Amino acid sequence: MHSYIDYWACLKEAPYASHRPEHAKGKPLKGNERYEGFCIDLLAEVARIVGFEYTIKPVEDNRYGVLQNGKWDGVVKELIDRVNVILDIINKCM
Repeated sequence: MHSYIDYWACLKEAPYASHRPEHAKGKPLKGNERYEGFCIDLLAEVARIVGFEYTIKPVEDNRYGVLQNGKWDGVVKELIDRVNVILDIINKCM
């Protein structure tokens, strides 16, 4: 079984996930190869073992998540938005 996760939200925080130095020097890296770090390596190995593909998408504000004015930002917002999309799809199928 081989599936695809359209994106994997992450924070850019060394040594867990960061841009590769080659990307910063202007070498033409594309897609997931633009990132390196412990979490990136771990994700790649899990994907290989389980059999799925993914695209890494850094969180725009590079925050874990803070509740402000009743709304979350950062990774928490990405997770909430993702769950809401999945729930919408499930509700439409029922």
